[in-house]
Amino acid sequence: MLFMNKHKKSIAFFLLLVFTLPMGSGRLLALTSGVPTAEFGGFSSPSTSEMDAPLKDGFSYNAPLFESSEPYGIDTLINAIAPSGGQGYTMPMENEESIEMQLTPEQKQELAAFEQMQAERIQQVKLELEQRKQAELLSIQSGMGKTAQESGSQTMMSAGMPTQAEYDALMDLYQATNGANWTNNTGWSSANPNVIQDVSGFYGVHTNANGNVTGIFMSSNKLLGEIPESIGNLAHLEYLDLSVNNLYQYIPQSIGNLVNLKLLYLNSCVINWSTIPESIVNLTNLEQLALHSNYLTGPIPADIGNLTKLKVLALFFTKLEGNLPSSIGNIHDLEWLELMGSNFSGPIPSYFSNLTKLYHFRVYDNQLTGPVPDYFCSFPNLLILNLQNNQFTGTLPTCIYTSGINHVFLANNSFSIESLIDMAPHFPDQSYFLPQKASTDTVYVSVAEGDFLVLTTDLGINAPGVTEYRWVKDGAPLFPDFRQNAFEFTDTSFSCQYYPEGSSGPNSCNGVYQVEIQNSLLPAGTVIKGPPVVVETIPETLNMTICLME
Repeated sequence: MLFMNKHKKSIAFFLLLVFTLPMGSGRLLALTSGVPTAEFGGFSSPSTSEMDAPLKDGFSYNAPLFESSEPYGIDTLINAIAPSGGQGYTMPMENEESIEMQLTPEQKQELAAFEQMQAERIQQVKLELEQRKQAELLSIQSGMGKTAQESGSQTMMSAGMPTQAEYDALMDLYQATNGANWTNNTGWSSANPNVIQDVSGFYGVHTNANGNVTGIFMSSNKLLGEIPESIGNLAHLEYLDLSVNNLYQYIPQSIGNLVNLKLLYLNSCVINWSTIPESIVNLTNLEQLALHSNYLTGPIPADIGNLTKLKVLALFFTKLEGNLPSSIGNIHDLEWLELMGSNFSGPIPSYFSNLTKLYHFRVYDNQLTGPVPDYFCSFPNLLILNLQNNQFTGTLPTCIYTSGINHVFLANNSFSIESLIDMAPHFPDQSYFLPQKASTDTVYVSVAEGDFLVLTTDLGINAPGVTEYRWVKDGAPLFPDFRQNAFEFTDTSFSCQYYPEGSSGPNSCNGVYQVEIQNSLLPAGTVIKGPPVVVETIPETLNMTICLME
């Protein structure tokens, strides 16, 4: 809001930047740009910070992701080491250069824990596949034995073999990913690519009783190259884990042919600046999709909501961007939605109100905007709501505080001062909602030569408690103390003087101004700042010309 006449120039600020000033400290804490807390995310445990979050103290987080899984203690997660060693992943390039995916120490630790949880799930899957195969073999053997008894002959059961298309796909995978140098290539290295054989003895391959390939488990096996298009010919495949390798090319469109797939782990493969193929929405039996920690770009496919059986959607630590697809709201069984550390923007869709089975909703470190929806309050299973380091505005729904959500993280957004005052009693550890930041970029304002500069803000005027203000120019306070009536400030001892670019002198109004605010209901030392406003004085002749034109 600007008020202007011959003697006044008034600037009103509506937005805020919150810092925390410790008791007894004469300095402001630096605004952090990353995740300030370590979070051990993924399937069944939050971070140490989330464990210590102030809501519902003493809560023990042991909700398993899978019915057959055992809960994992936080000590197990802290000590978990990813196969990569948690040092980042190096992507080989055609010109033999490499790019390393840079993660903060907290992100590396979180990633290691998530991948450890994935590894635990894979062990369960392998056991389930083997048990199912043995049951199939017994059933076949029983049927053959009955037939033999009736005919009076003896039969022996032979091992099944894959189809030609399946066998060729395996051979293509071996060749396309430098199979000769895999960590373990047992069975693969001695196979004749021209003669079909039983592949149940191949490292990482599981088959059913008929010899069809049902699972490929190659995590951390030094695969180097690209996933071949023929991977889509593995018609019986249910589980595909190629995570933590160097698959530096695109995800093939043929991945959408694997319609029996229940689990797809392609995370931590530093897939090079690739988009998620649209065909992935054909995998309607998929229950777990992990593409996180890759150089993926572009948007999430708009029809991702076709995957209605998904329970885990992990697309974090990527370069994915754009709005969150509303169709995700169709995945009613979704329990873990992990989208942090990317470039997503826009509001949280209203259709997400259908995700009532969520345990985790983590979207921190993005560029999401708008208010926080109140439907989160009605999610009975929601345990972690991590929204920090986005651009959320307005007032947080007060029902969040009584909804049963155990771990709430809101720092580094742009909530109103009134909302911050509401938050304060519910967060003994103020780092969970402070600091906050300005919601707009720098504002540029021109002042006519000879005018007085009037600084005005409506921030906190209607807030409960006692609100006090101080104004700064170029980082230096215009007066030393915070004052209750200083929401409008004018220094009438001089009018603004114009100086040509590159020069300066007395009575110059040029500079960067901000308002600082304190409120008696916020934690002691909390300082709220408005966005920076750059003021430039224009000469009187230019001002007259503007008035004549108007």
